Parts: sequence; structure tokens; C-alpha cells
Amino acid sequence: MPIDIFLYRADSFSDAGQIRITDSDAYFNRLRKGWAEGLKKVFAALPDPDWF
Repeated sequence: MPIDIFLYRADSFSDAGQIRITDSDAYFNRLRKGWAEGLKKVFAALPDPDWF
């Protein structure tokens, strides 16, 4: 952190803006939490392999 993002429109190479995501960004924190919870659910739902 931070994550710096530079935006430009397709086929233009003109500056469409810049964004800095910090560790206090509410949307990023919701996204990160949702991603982590989703991964836990997916891995918990996987069947154990036959050799385990």
C-alpha cells in the first residue's frame, strides 16, 4: 500500500485521471474482506482428495 492507478481511455493515451488507494480506503477494504471470505468458502467446499 498505497496502490497508485493511472487511467487513460482506450485508443487515446490521454490522461483520464489518477487514483491512489490507501489502507484506509473503505471500498478496497470491503473488496479485500469479501475476496478473503469467498476464498475461504470455496476452499472449505472442495472435496478431500482420494489420497488424503
